[in-house]
Amino acid sequence: MSDNTNKSVINIELPDSIDTAVKNLTEKPTATLGETISDCMFLVFGGISQKAALKRVRYAVEMDKFKNELEEKVNAIPEESRLEPNTHVICTALDNMRFCVEEKELREMFSTLIANSVNAEKTEYVHPSFGEIIKQMTPLDATILKEMSTKRRIPVLVVKCKFENGGEIALTNNLIWNDWGNINRVAASLDNLSRLELINIRLEDHYTDEAAYTDLKNETHVKNVIELCGKRCPEGGELSFTQGLIKITDF
Repeated sequence: MSDNTNKSVINIELPDSIDTAVKNLTEKPTATLGETISDCMFLVFGGISQKAALKRVRYAVEMDKFKNELEEKVNAIPEESRLEPNTHVICTALDNMRFCVEEKELREMFSTLIANSVNAEKTEYVHPSFGEIIKQMTPLDATILKEMSTKRRIPVLVVKCKFENGGEIALTNNLIWNDWGNINRVAASLDNLSRLELINIRLEDHYTDEAAYTDLKNETHVKNVIELCGKRCPEGGELSFTQGLIKITDF
């Protein structure tokens, strides 16, 4: 194996206008791949001037984390699988990342995107638009999407109040298992992920096994919401449930 395996392949040279803490991130490039990525980072971040000293230091620390994360992922790619960097993908990703580099979940998605763009085994799944999509996500969006990706499809519920005349009113947005607390924030994340076409919420499809929905209804946060809905359902109505699926899209 080449002696370059453990050496830094990413070098960032920034102008004097950038805080010294950021300039300390630079090293001499050891490969064409790292040199090209470094050039892209200079083009995107070179003109940023952080006015507040604290902000500059914090930004430098997060940039250092990003550099290390990216370097680790690139070094993990077998040398025979490394491709010439695609500057379109890399510069677009870096440009979209610069305002959310302090968000760990999003920073990791950007470093993975760039690393995949120089990996022959994964580059076919990379598109320049992915950086724009990540930029529109929140850390909670990223966390939910990551957990969903291990399941591919999950059960979802909408709680309604149904009346004898056939009318009904929805009392909730889409409910899923919830490890993140605020139901409304989770619902907003689901809406955003759906808007970005990263997930497909299908209330017309459902599991044939009712156990999936029974388990969901017994999940602590969902159970509390259902109990609250029971109190909000107007007189003459009764609770009903629309049971569906959420699927991860190929995009």
